[in-house]
Amino acid sequence: MPNRTDLDTSVVITAHREGWFSHRTLRSVRRAVAFAAERGVNAEVVAVLDRPDALTRSFFRDQADVRCHEVDLGDRGAARNFGVRQSTGRYINPLDGEDLLGRTWLWKAFCGAERAGHPAAWTPEISVIFEDQIVVWRHPSSDDPDFRPERLVDDRQWLPSLLVPREIALRIPFAECPLDSGFGSEDWHWHCELLAAGVAIRAVEGTTFFRRRCPTSRSEIHSRGDAIHPPTRLFDPQGMVLPEIRLARTAAEEAHEVERVMPIEEQPPTEPAPARPRSSLKVAYRSLVKPYVPASFDSALRRLYLSTFPMGGKQWARGKARAIRSGAGALARRAAGRSGEAEGGIVPSWPQELPQSHPAPASDQAPANPTFPHPADHLPGWLVEDWKDIHSVEPHLFPSREQLGGARWGLEAAESPVGAAYADACRRLGEPWPSHVFLVPWLTTGGSDLTALNYVHALHDQRQAARIAMLATEDRDSTWADRLPPGVDFLPIGQLYRDLSFPERKALLVRLLLQMKPRMIHNLNSWVGNEAFISHGKALSQNSHLVGHVFCYDMTREGQRVGYPVNHAPRYFDVASAVISDNQTLLDEMQEIYGLDPARLLAHYQPVVLKERRPPRVASSTGPLKILWAGRLDYQKRVDVLNAIADACAGEDFEIHAYGSHVLDRDTPFPQGPNLTYHGPYNGFESLPAHEFDVFLYTSQWDGLPNVLQEAMSRGLVVVASSAGGVKELIRPGETGYLIDPFDDVQAYRAALREVDRDRAGAARMVWEGYRRLLDQHSPERFARDVAATPGYRSGPLRAEITAA
Repeated sequence: MPNRTDLDTSVVITAHREGWFSHRTLRSVRRAVAFAAERGVNAEVVAVLDRPDALTRSFFRDQADVRCHEVDLGDRGAARNFGVRQSTGRYINPLDGEDLLGRTWLWKAFCGAERAGHPAAWTPEISVIFEDQIVVWRHPSSDDPDFRPERLVDDRQWLPSLLVPREIALRIPFAECPLDSGFGSEDWHWHCELLAAGVAIRAVEGTTFFRRRCPTSRSEIHSRGDAIHPPTRLFDPQGMVLPEIRLARTAAEEAHEVERVMPIEEQPPTEPAPARPRSSLKVAYRSLVKPYVPASFDSALRRLYLSTFPMGGKQWARGKARAIRSGAGALARRAAGRSGEAEGGIVPSWPQELPQSHPAPASDQAPANPTFPHPADHLPGWLVEDWKDIHSVEPHLFPSREQLGGARWGLEAAESPVGAAYADACRRLGEPWPSHVFLVPWLTTGGSDLTALNYVHALHDQRQAARIAMLATEDRDSTWADRLPPGVDFLPIGQLYRDLSFPERKALLVRLLLQMKPRMIHNLNSWVGNEAFISHGKALSQNSHLVGHVFCYDMTREGQRVGYPVNHAPRYFDVASAVISDNQTLLDEMQEIYGLDPARLLAHYQPVVLKERRPPRVASSTGPLKILWAGRLDYQKRVDVLNAIADACAGEDFEIHAYGSHVLDRDTPFPQGPNLTYHGPYNGFESLPAHEFDVFLYTSQWDGLPNVLQEAMSRGLVVVASSAGGVKELIRPGETGYLIDPFDDVQAYRAALREVDRDRAGAARMVWEGYRRLLDQHSPERFARDVAATPGYRSGPLRAEITAA
């Protein structure tokens, strides 16, 4: 082994439970070290065993040419950093204990680094990922003229095996990502930090790396656990301009200089794309089904589609053919542009000619399809030779036509819709990042929308937030956005980026929230937000208070309870600082069913401003009893019960007036019946002529504590309502109104209305009692105190800090 003070390169292997896979890894490393040594490049091998199993430990301990260190860190980033500190080479090459180096990699990478004249990190040009499926992946150079840093938002561009100067590896270490932190992919994060620090990552032409997809590896464990790479400076607003990493250039590089792409911040924000005709079935399948079904099901469905619609199959085949030709052409163009004359006898002589296609194997293979080229006919010769060469180390790998034909190809960098949307969102939000973020599906007419506005106004009035932002996550108009307080930012990501699939929209939202690190994230009915809390709540809670919000169970028409209190809140509760509801009834049920910590289940009664307590109309009205019904025309609100009440009261001296529109369900009836007039949609309760009515009628099958009841009571209406959910917390039978149980007892509604009509003075007394109830339970002052005491709205330790302690 060469003197350590003269070492050029250190290969730092991190191992855990790889067992005999490490034998093949070490064989590939020894071949690469020997190949480099024959050409004057000296290297050492350092192994860091982090909590290894017995087989992995015994294997490495028996290797005389490996400097072996056993540590108890439990973290791959920390283990890599330890290995860097123990190494002595001028360059470091991190390597996982199951991966394989191409024979020429160390030598060619070292030569490229020495010739560059300025610090950079170096990556193999091609990675072949193997085990359950072969994936061939071409890595870009970060200073390629068409490289965009935002691609790293949702897709890694390189693997851990980079050759990087040791001083850079010490200055920019790997992030530590414990398994219980929600963070992972420390190499992905490292690449981002390198770019943010101005370190270019360049592909070494004509080199290959072989990555084993091992189910016991830390990366696979992190992937299965929804781990995400930590926040990085590269994705801060100022970091979304690719740093000036094209530093000193060789004469050959200057000769091939290409005009730099316009930085992200210099490009104007994109406007929401106009909606284009889309198949509703495809959109629904892509957003609602595909993310939650096994890949085998999706593949089977695709095959069925291709067999049923042959033109679709032809288009798919042509697209794949173009991708292979295009990727092979990119490799050819890169090879054609190589320059590099030998200096000092160690710089490789890069091939100047186009790579030659690998000849077809023996004639016992099936003939090529003339309309669909086989990958073997378009790959560069050096890649095929490297692939053959590794066969003696890993017999599973060989570039047969069968193996190549079944491979997935990533030879050209794909655009990143999520990255582009993220960059655009950064431009729109600007700096500084918001300190408090609200998530809503939209902001329009509705009780949950009014609730969201109540919290934003309360926080704004407390002057405890440096900056407030509201993100609307669904593709729908938000007609109430103008009701936000001045200075509050509104970003309709569901509309702006409507072409993103559901998983892409979630990836965009999670990355925005991780980078913002707001003190609080309050989610009010955003499906994307609820899913993000479940999948990435651990990571988000490292820097933010997560506040969930539930209103009521939903109910299927068969009677099954569904909705956020069932499908989401219990699943993210462990990482939430609080879960809020507008009624205690729901929280008590959740606590009883799921055993949740009652200290983090908070009931906030929504505020009602009683500008004046006008005498109720019912006290002095004569003639027909005038009844108001207002709400969504969805199944939950049971318009059919309203219509049945109208039929039952056909002989009464009643007038029923209904307002509302369909929002979630389109197959429910419109209000209709004797003495019933339907007036269409309305824009909030304040837009209704409430002063013209005596009674507010409410027929919901299930609910929380709907704001519309408080608003009706505050305007002097007698309330006749179903006892759904938390309604009984406001309506006390015989005191503040009438409760109907069960919700569809039409005759009970009729009897209550007749009682109001018979004793209008007694009904008026209920209205005055209702005023007092509102002042006590729903005053703005009480609401402000409740909000101020909520984690995230007030200072206090994060949930992650409390759990760790």
